[in-house]
Amino acid sequence: MSVSEMCSTVTAPFRFLSIDGGHTKEVVFSDMRFAECHLEDGGIVAMDDVSHVYWLGVVEGISRYFAAHPRSRLAPFLMIANKMYITTRSHHAKFLKAMVDEPIWDDACVLPNGVGWCISAPGKNNGTWGSGDMTFADWGIAVAEHRQFDEAKLTKKWMEILHDA
Repeated sequence: MSVSEMCSTVTAPFRFLSIDGGHTKEVVFSDMRFAECHLEDGGIVAMDDVSHVYWLGVVEGISRYFAAHPRSRLAPFLMIANKMYITTRSHHAKFLKAMVDEPIWDDACVLPNGVGWCISAPGKNNGTWGSGDMTFADWGIAVAEHRQFDEAKLTKKWMEILHDA
């Protein structure tokens, strides 16, 4: 089935779309086109295995998609724990700001035992790693180093962001 056929078969947009399918660049490229057709404005796509050492086709497919579609309505805003989170162009700045401004990142990398999160993102560099000028496909993106986190707190934050979208 072609992407245009897939786009015409789904009648309601998705608010959240988790993609953990094929791991070749071709399949991921097709998944990205499907997501662009069906993601509601302000919705979120969670792409799995983006930094998995055995599935390099995932990041290659995403990169090729954005290179081939520079005016795509999709925009990545966060990489964390082997996932890339993507929203629509219209909500990119809002989601990126929400992630960067979240207090859970504060001082996470300077704890004596090293437990917590570190973040590097446009306009934010905690001085412990990264340049603070992170981009993917010309979009500012937050990249968080996964050490340990408060899952309930992060889930609550996501729910607040989705509720306000």
